[in-house]
Amino acid sequence: MRHPRTWVDGEPLPFASNVDRAEDGTIYFSSSSRRYPLDQWMGDLLEHSGTGRLFRLDPTGKPETLIDGVQFANGVVPSPDSDCVLVAEAGAYRVPPGPKRVPTTA
Repeated sequence: MRHPRTWVDGEPLPFASNVDRAEDGTIYFSSSSRRYPLDQWMGDLLEHSGTGRLFRLDPTGKPETLIDGVQFANGVVPSPDSDCVLVAEAGAYRVPPGPKRVPTTA
C-alpha cells in the first residue's frame, strides 16, 4: 500500500474487513491483516501471520485496539446482550473463547 489513508496506532490499515454496531451504538471492526491488502488476502492465510486486529471506535471516532494477533480476523459480532464482542479467526478456523471474547465495558 503506497499511500494509506487510514492509520491506527501509527500503522496503516491496509485491510479493514468487518464492522458491526452494538445496541448501545458502539462500532466494532476488524482488520484481517497488517501485512496484506484485500487483493492479496491469500498471502496472509498462507503465511499464517496472525496480524489481524479488533477495534472499537470511541465516541470521537478514534479507533481503539482491543485485540492484536488475530489469525485473519473475518467476522465481528457483539453478543445479543452486548456484554462482549466476538471476533472470528478465519486463519485458525474458530471463534475462540477467552481472550478473543472482549468485554464491551471497561
